Amino acid sequence: MPHASDQERARALAAALRAHRDDPPPGDGSRVWCDFCSTPTPVAFSFPAAAFVRVVLLLPPRARGQAPEVVVAPCDCHFEAALAARRPQALEVVTEPFTGDWLACPPCADCVTRGDRDGLLARALAAEDESTRAVSVESPDLARASVTAAHLGYWLHMVPAPNDEEV
Repeated sequence: MPHASDQERARALAAALRAHRDDPPPGDGSRVWCDFCSTPTPVAFSFPAAAFVRVVLLLPPRARGQAPEVVVAPCDCHFEAALAARRPQALEVVTEPFTGDWLACPPCADCVTRGDRDGLLARALAAEDESTRAVSVESPDLARASVTAAHLGYWLHMVPAPNDEEV
């Protein structure tokens, strides 16, 4: 049975995940958030993707005093069976819908165009480290898993450009 502190910690992490980019970027309104690295950018490139829902399960810790166990699924459609087995045990469930085009700052757009998944992840994690987001501070492993899952969700649901389609 989970302890109250486990549930409180899971709730705090869930709240931090849900608060992700709720506010517009700072400035005069001419900037948007990069969907890949979460930095504000005045220039955005658009990459189409089908809608999907990322799912984060915060499970009771395996041992007393440890952080809640985290299961992050890039999307509910490709990982439905795995989620169904673990969902009843969850202290908290966070769902984040991703709809429509993904906006990218110039460096992330370069990574996406080249298919450089590792470079894109490294850029996003560096941006997370510099921020004051509660998720990164409280649980760097959760931050990494969350970003990795979001990117994998994009790669699984991206809509190829006309010149990328196989003939």
